[in-house]
Amino acid sequence: MRASILFGAAAVLLATPGAASVITVGSSNAVTCYRAAEDRSLVADSWRACDTALYVEALSAADRAGTLVNRGILFMLSKQPDRAIRDFEEAARIDPAQPEAFLNRAIVAWQSGDSATAAMQAGRAIELKTRKPALAFYVRGIASEDQGRIREAYADLQRASQLAPSWPDPRRELARYQVRQR
Repeated sequence: MRASILFGAAAVLLATPGAASVITVGSSNAVTCYRAAEDRSLVADSWRACDTALYVEALSAADRAGTLVNRGILFMLSKQPDRAIRDFEEAARIDPAQPEAFLNRAIVAWQSGDSATAAMQAGRAIELKTRKPALAFYVRGIASEDQGRIREAYADLQRASQLAPSWPDPRRELARYQVRQR
């Protein structure tokens, strides 16, 4: 349908405000994992830090969930969506109120062409008060448009634009719409 726009927006989702990492205060390895996800750096030390934090160190449930989200982002960036999804789903199982697990799951779902899951997961991230609401509204908006829910899509893209006025992608998407009064 909008393959070229979707492909371009997928790249933008990871490049602009990006995936939503989770701040961890547990161990130095968990913090290194967080920084790698936040900076989008795929260096070997980052992977080792994430794995060490998860498998060797004693983390609180919140820090464990956050570290899983952060490692999932690294998997997402390295084009390993199945591994990313597993980490996001495990994070949500550990901490069902972890909004970034849902937001990142939405991004992966949308990139793989599953608009229904993307819209649902982005909506859940919004409900849980994600740290990146503009990104969540944007993902839900483009996923809703893919499903033919044009009014919802337009409203979400407007909200994304309001929340992040310097981010050009929502405005670019909105420019494709023609609003007519009845």
